[in-house]
Amino acid sequence: MKTIISPSIDSRQPTVAVAICGLVAIMAFCGCGNSGEQEVAAQGAPPAPPPQLVRLGQISIKTVSPKLTVVGSIVPSRTSIVASGSNGQVEEYLAEEGSFVEEGTVLSVLKMVTTDLEIEEAKALLAERQQALEELENGSRKEEIVEARARMQAHLAAKESTQSRLERIRTLIARQASNQDELDEAEERAEAASQLYLASQAQFELIVEGPRKETIEQARARVKGQQDHVEFLLADKQKRITRAPFSGFVVEEHSHEGQWLSQGDPVVTLVELNAVDVVGNVNQDDIKHVRLGSESNIKISAVSDDVWQGRVSYIVPTSDWKAGSRGFPVKVRLQNQFTEVDGVRSPILKAGMMAEMTLFGAPQQALMAPKDALMRTTRGLLMYVCDIDKNDPTQGVVRQISLTTGLTEGNEIEVIAPELQDHQFVVVEGAERLQPFQPVRIQFGTEEKTIAPPASPPAKQPAENP
Repeated sequence: MKTIISPSIDSRQPTVAVAICGLVAIMAFCGCGNSGEQEVAAQGAPPAPPPQLVRLGQISIKTVSPKLTVVGSIVPSRTSIVASGSNGQVEEYLAEEGSFVEEGTVLSVLKMVTTDLEIEEAKALLAERQQALEELENGSRKEEIVEARARMQAHLAAKESTQSRLERIRTLIARQASNQDELDEAEERAEAASQLYLASQAQFELIVEGPRKETIEQARARVKGQQDHVEFLLADKQKRITRAPFSGFVVEEHSHEGQWLSQGDPVVTLVELNAVDVVGNVNQDDIKHVRLGSESNIKISAVSDDVWQGRVSYIVPTSDWKAGSRGFPVKVRLQNQFTEVDGVRSPILKAGMMAEMTLFGAPQQALMAPKDALMRTTRGLLMYVCDIDKNDPTQGVVRQISLTTGLTEGNEIEVIAPELQDHQFVVVEGAERLQPFQPVRIQFGTEEKTIAPPASPPAKQPAENP
């Protein structure tokens, strides 16, 4: 008996079958893909998108006057912290914050008791020295001269008497009628009388001559020194009175009655507002356009919409570069106006008000472009220049230009780049999605202003069939 054995199928055979089926499916799919690609290729590539529509403007060289607008503040033309000129206690304090004071108005007074006593004493000593000088300058009195002459005559008589007695004694000695002691005594008396006469004579001549010139000059010097001392005390007294150095407004009080002030301590802060300065910082790139003495328009919204006219009075030649600023302060001087209500004078322009300064520079040539042509990117300012097709002025290709800007006038701005030239066309609308060297369709101008496209060459006539 023949035994027939059936082939057995183990657990791995279904897996192999699945793998074979998958391989067949992949091969079939690849074959289908190739046939699809061949079919697309047979139909042709999709058409390229049409050129983007843009609107053009034109750049041109124009004469423009630089105009800068900066925000500034009103500051007083003069500000002074008026200080005490001496040490002392405040006896009167007359300043009032916000009030207007004329030049020379007393603001405060220190106590004067000791100062007045010193002045009185110095004046008395001066009077004494003046009298002494006057006595010397008047010379000797008539009575003094008469007295000196009489004294001299008396001494002359005594001299002659003693001399006569001496001669008699000598005669007696020659006759041996007198002794030596009497002679010696007579000679001593004669000599003494002679010296007294000489002294009285010299005294008489001094009295007649009057005081010496040197003595008078010494007396004059003493008088002059005392006069200077009195003037010094009077000036020191004035230092104890604080006055307004100019006409202005008291904007801050620094003292009060009874307070002790040392020399240099502040009394009030005073500002002059008859003329004010509008100060604004101009960037270093624009300061070259600001001219000293040029006119400026000032708008102060806190006052009115009127435009104030002023002139550039000063350009501060240094910036606050330590604080990181590159702005240079420019001052424009304005004449203030005042109102008066119930006798109180008040300035229209007040310190600290914000003002808008418009500064004008000298006219100059600049290459101007529409502001709409500028594109601000992370790489800086860009602009698309359009090269128009000579055969079809409605078609063109754009180029991307990096640039910097300068002056502005209306809706135009100065553009600076080596590639830019007069009369070039630039994209002012539709540049957001452009790429360099991209073809474009062109629209010129706007409804308000139309720029004529460049003339196209005449179309060629078709050749006739033979």
